[in-house]
Amino acid sequence: MVGPGLESFFGAAVAATLVGGTTHLAVGAPAGGDDGSGQVILIALARAAGGRRMQAAPSASTFRTLRPPAGLAGAGAQYGTAVAFAADYDGNGAPELVVGVPGASTKGGVALHYMDSGGLRPYRTVEITAEGALGASALRSDPSGLVDEIGRAS
Repeated sequence: MVGPGLESFFGAAVAATLVGGTTHLAVGAPAGGDDGSGQVILIALARAAGGRRMQAAPSASTFRTLRPPAGLAGAGAQYGTAVAFAADYDGNGAPELVVGVPGASTKGGVALHYMDSGGLRPYRTVEITAEGALGASALRSDPSGLVDEIGRAS
């Protein structure tokens, strides 16, 4: 299924944070996406002009759909089963996003997305697999520099 729908379990996990005065939501849909491997919808909620109420619905320019990184993708990966905002590890003012992927590989995994200063675009992702976290200590980068892997077989 493409996009959130009843079959995608949209809302299975929700996290909220404040970025530059704007509330950001990360909403997991662990059965969503083109191949059913899951997705996370990031939504920026703006306040109405009076500042007392949220807009009734976010506009198209205030949301983004994240798909699982290649090493954690695949039918049944369940990307988006758990979502949380972490500390601002890169110091750009936006917290990083951590997404649980329990169906990834044979034992599950986690995607750590470093978010840009606006908080709606990941610019780097670290894939953490159970095999890697429990059985290896090396952190390697892929050639593109966009995805790091812990313990992935070469």
